[in-house]
Amino acid sequence: SEIALLWRASAQASQEQAEALLRGEEKGAEHHEKRAEALGGGNYSKTGAAYAYEEAAKAEAKGKSEVAAAWRASAEAYKEQAKALLRGEEKLAEHHKKRAEALGRGSSSWRTIGAATAYEIAAKAEAEGKPSVAQQWREAAKLFKDSSDPFLKAAVAEAQGKRGLAQQLREEAEQKVETAKKAVRSLNNRSRFF
Repeated sequence: SEIALLWRASAQASQEQAEALLRGEEKGAEHHEKRAEALGGGNYSKTGAAYAYEEAAKAEAKGKSEVAAAWRASAEAYKEQAKALLRGEEKLAEHHKKRAEALGRGSSSWRTIGAATAYEIAAKAEAEGKPSVAQQWREAAKLFKDSSDPFLKAAVAEAQGKRGLAQQLREEAEQKVETAKKAVRSLNNRSRFF
């Protein structure tokens, strides 16, 4: 399966990281570590394409198509990050990582969530008979999803050498993520989900 292939690729990248460290190649080791995380997930955070695909499969099995779609989009962005890392395109890889985090579950801190997680909380609120809370969480999920598009456009602009446009799009995306985070903090303060 695709998930198994991604986990194997992540394990291979981790092995290459260890070999680079043994040879004293710090920069090479860092490169392989980033590849491993993008493909399958680092040891300390649940990110990566394989993890996101697993979450999509779980959501699909539970009939949560919005959640599954967000996780699949996150997985694809992580795969794009890994491909960019393989080509040595660090800036492009960073854009794809931010996009993946906005769609899935962000890894910068435990308080950062993405569209998939917000959709999961909305489903839980709906099941508990709290439609207004569910709607608010769906709106927060949409904010995270909306932030992913400017990240992708920024990556394309950067690759085309349009640095000014890329910077503008990155700032737009970061602003949307901050708006989504504020909405989540507000919801967390008013609900018992987090």
